Amino acid sequence: MISQAIRNNPWKTLGVTGLVASSIYRRRKEEARRMEDAKKKKVLVLPFYRMKVVEEKSPTSLSSLGAGNPQSGREKTIEMPADELVNLIHEAAQDPSIVGLYGVFGNGGTFSTGGWAHLEEVRNAIRVFGTSHRTHKEPGVETPPPRDRKALYAYSNTFANPMGSTQSMQDFFVATAFSKIHMQPQGDLNLFGLHATNAFFRDFLHKYGITVHVWKHGEYKNMANRFTHSHFTKEHYENVAGILLPIHQHVCDAIYTSRHKQLRNFAPAKFWSMVENAGSLPAHVAHQIGFVDYLPRIDPLDALIKNNKQKAEDDSKGTSSSPTKGMETKKEDLEGVENRKNNPKNSTLSSKSKEEESKNQEESFAEKWKFETDLDHFKADSKISIEEYARRKTLERQKEAKEWKFYQSLQDMSESSVVMKGVLSLMGYSAPYFNIPKVSWKQR
Repeated sequence: MISQAIRNNPWKTLGVTGLVASSIYRRRKEEARRMEDAKKKKVLVLPFYRMKVVEEKSPTSLSSLGAGNPQSGREKTIEMPADELVNLIHEAAQDPSIVGLYGVFGNGGTFSTGGWAHLEEVRNAIRVFGTSHRTHKEPGVETPPPRDRKALYAYSNTFANPMGSTQSMQDFFVATAFSKIHMQPQGDLNLFGLHATNAFFRDFLHKYGITVHVWKHGEYKNMANRFTHSHFTKEHYENVAGILLPIHQHVCDAIYTSRHKQLRNFAPAKFWSMVENAGSLPAHVAHQIGFVDYLPRIDPLDALIKNNKQKAEDDSKGTSSSPTKGMETKKEDLEGVENRKNNPKNSTLSSKSKEEESKNQEESFAEKWKFETDLDHFKADSKISIEEYARRKTLERQKEAKEWKFYQSLQDMSESSVVMKGVLSLMGYSAPYFNIPKVSWKQR
């Protein structure tokens, strides 16, 4: 029946066959690219010092004017909605090719956000990333295989932001979500707490004979106080303190909780008054207290990646150099074999010297960086910026949408004609799910 229908509609059958075949080719090519990319162990880099988190991204941002211009000497500001950044970090937590998160602060910039709520959202997303290796057993549900812990590293040349102490507090609040914090030995840490300023204009206005008439109901309606008073009233001060003090206490508790292993020698009750009265903390003092873990002279990211990449190359060379049955032996290899037969000691010495050289290189790298970073938990051999990762995820979603439209067209064709249904079945696309998992089909 199907063969007869195909003979009756040869051009239509040929068109559908070509469409499906080209789709299969594209999908297999894309799958091969994804598998090759998944072999790389990448670290996602978050340059907080030039990031601006907003509630909703504007089409034309004033912050980007002049940014990224080589003549201005400034790097481009990354403007990103808070929910997009949080979702990207969550996606990276489930991405097997992302093995670490690396946050960069300082560099004369600040992590610009819409307020403490945005900071809390981003910080919580980073903490979720750090616990993504955990698995939970549920009755009747197959337990997923165990996953390796993903590294969380942060680096800053200083946590003494020139924009003010609140910005320094904000940067360090986010940085404590990372398990390893690096700071340059010449840097400082400013944890002066939160503050609020309020300009009062009454005396200035009186100087020029200007009087402001205000009608207000209640002592705690303080918006107009800046025009009618020259200082904080008791009620005005209570309003401001009622906003700042709970936020300040929450930030201090979060920092202490995240660093509790390093700060275990200090009692929480007196700890923060001691820190606030100490003023600006030099890097070595911050390290002794336990606020930072390492004091590298430079950002260790590139050195860590280079070391892991070299290890991967050495491992691959060692694997490829092993003898394989059936391979043709080159002339040089035959000469080497002959020399080893004549003098077996040369072979032993040569292999030992290579092993010793590789070992010495590893030891020299470890010796150089052992006090400046954690070498054991960083597994990445390449890096990807948050901008590039966002672009890739956008392209993936667009491709998934196109594929889903294609599968919907297959469903329509199979329902419209028995011939099309038979052709699709012969090509491996059987109704009703067309090789898509049943759960995924229903989720769509």
